[in-house]
Amino acid sequence: MIIYDGKYSWNGKKEDEHTPISWWPGSCMLKIIDRSNVASQKNVVLAKPVLVLTAETGEGYSVKSHYQDFAKAVCRDFHLEMKRILWVEYYPGKPGQIDIVLFDPITRIGSEVQFSVHFRPITEREFEEINMYLPESVKYYNRKTFNQSH
Repeated sequence: MIIYDGKYSWNGKKEDEHTPISWWPGSCMLKIIDRSNVASQKNVVLAKPVLVLTAETGEGYSVKSHYQDFAKAVCRDFHLEMKRILWVEYYPGKPGQIDIVLFDPITRIGSEVQFSVHFRPITEREFEEINMYLPESVKYYNRKTFNQSH
């Protein structure tokens, strides 16, 4: 089930007790899919049933250098649990490049967990799991890349 599919924007201002995504306005393409129903039909339990796909729009400040604050804002806005999400960043200007975003908790300040954020290339298995949700141009290029590497 698609929870959200569109442009996600921020204004760069602090409007509540939370840190803004960045201190400058920006936006990214955001697609949130809850795959729980699909998995339960196959009698499978997914450790990360929610899939979040993001891509830069080129408008405003990039989310990549503030991914921790971006992820926290998305989780707050859509009532999601960070640990139940598979985070994927794809790059429309760089066909074939798709990263899995990993969040490692490093400390807690008050009730808020701070994360170290890492990006790593998607594996072929992960790509096959999520390809139905990616734009066609990204799907084609990556299928071709994985087929050539084997």
